[in-house]
Amino acid sequence: MNNKIKLVVVFILVAILSYCLFVKFLDEDSWICTEAGWTEHGKPDFAKPILPCGEIEVKNVVENYLRENISNISTTKEVLGGKFSITKLNWVGNNSGMIEYEDGHILLKALFDYKIEPSSDVKNYSVIIENFKVIK
Repeated sequence: MNNKIKLVVVFILVAILSYCLFVKFLDEDSWICTEAGWTEHGKPDFAKPILPCGEIEVKNVVENYLRENISNISTTKEVLGGKFSITKLNWVGNNSGMIEYEDGHILLKALFDYKIEPSSDVKNYSVIIENFKVIK
């Protein structure tokens, strides 16, 4: 009976030691993509990934890109020296939206699709606006 107790105690100690070693050497130091963007998990030894992730971060990146580039993206050009600015942005579905924009003289609405791709230098990314269509 005494040997059985010793055997059970040794087995439990080996199990606890194995678990501790498993957790110690498990690689939990990484970046995890969450709804709000990249979240540090543990202490990663590499920088946060460049590509935006999570719905909030992606939409912020696309919105900023549109605001900075709407004059070049629009298929209708500004009139009388005006400069386009976005007045309203609605997300319609996955990778698409509708914007209202104006230059002080004309008000336009457009539907667009977008995608985000890594750049060739791998240290950056590109927002690509596809199917930009002015609607009435």
